[in-house]
Amino acid sequence: MRPSRFAIIPLLAGVLVEPVHTRADLVVTQWSLASAVHADSGNNIVGSNTVQNPYFNLIHAQSGNSYADTLYDMSWSGDSAAFNITSDHYMAQIDGRVSTGGLIYFTPRFDSTLSLSAYYYYDWPASVFGQAGLAILIYDFATEERIYDQGVQGDNIGFDPPHGTLILPAATVALIAGHDYIVNIEALTDQFNAGPPATSGQSSGEIHISITPCAEPAPPTSPTATPDRICVGQTSTLTASVGPGQTVDWYTGSCGDSLVPCGASPVVSPAATQTYYARARVISSGCVAATCSTATVTIANGTGDFDGGGVQDSDLPTFVDILLSPGTPQDCIADMNGDGAPDGRDVQMWTDAHLTP
Repeated sequence: MRPSRFAIIPLLAGVLVEPVHTRADLVVTQWSLASAVHADSGNNIVGSNTVQNPYFNLIHAQSGNSYADTLYDMSWSGDSAAFNITSDHYMAQIDGRVSTGGLIYFTPRFDSTLSLSAYYYYDWPASVFGQAGLAILIYDFATEERIYDQGVQGDNIGFDPPHGTLILPAATVALIAGHDYIVNIEALTDQFNAGPPATSGQSSGEIHISITPCAEPAPPTSPTATPDRICVGQTSTLTASVGPGQTVDWYTGSCGDSLVPCGASPVVSPAATQTYYARARVISSGCVAATCSTATVTIANGTGDFDGGGVQDSDLPTFVDILLSPGTPQDCIADMNGDGAPDGRDVQMWTDAHLTP
């Protein structure tokens, strides 16, 4: 394809202004759309039109009998926003390009989800050489990451077959409250030769984007580490309960900080006592709970405390059982002198710990 993807950016960049469309959960800072007809291989724009911040508009660009029409519609449903872009492109015996491009700048005030789908159909004479393309980019300014970046184009330079449909599969993207985002769209057809007299071709497509505040799930219940007291080198399994259609993500550091790998029930082996944070996430939308529940894995080497309540009468039966029948995972807790084996030499240390307030 002759232009780089998102070549429309230089036409519309730098337009951040005061918010133009606002609801309780979403601020649309700027959105702009452009239709263009480029003539000749030098990419000279001979017909273009740009509109900013419309709820509904038709943008028409024309050069001779060639044109690029873009119908743009925005609507609100409560605090959810929907953007629908329909393109209608026609080229009549020119060497050039017809295109629709646009930008949407926005900031969700609460965690949200963005859903999108898009297609672009082209139908050109077999005598015409060129390419068709469709692309969408979503960029998170806070993390400086492209959280969605997909593009498709016609199979080959000869439009063979000279007609087809480019499709971006439906996708859902999680958005973080307070982050600034940009959505960049582009649909275009390049024609590399003018073709014989009376040659013409047409392409059309649709792009649908919606931004919806998350239905926040409740925090997980019954967060558990099993066992919750281990020795260095041993493992514990984390579990928690969430609602239907949800899963659990576990973190260390704080809620949402460092993700613990291996899913909703990870097996962990911390080197020191560690608190783990469980956060509910809706699988279909990516929406997450505002707060976490916690479970702690305590490293108890040589403490003589088997239940986490300090060395007391409740620990004595377990301590005695280990002395009489060693070889359990809790041997390391009973081994208070750290010589590698629970035995009679640990009894005095356990007694001293029991008698010390």
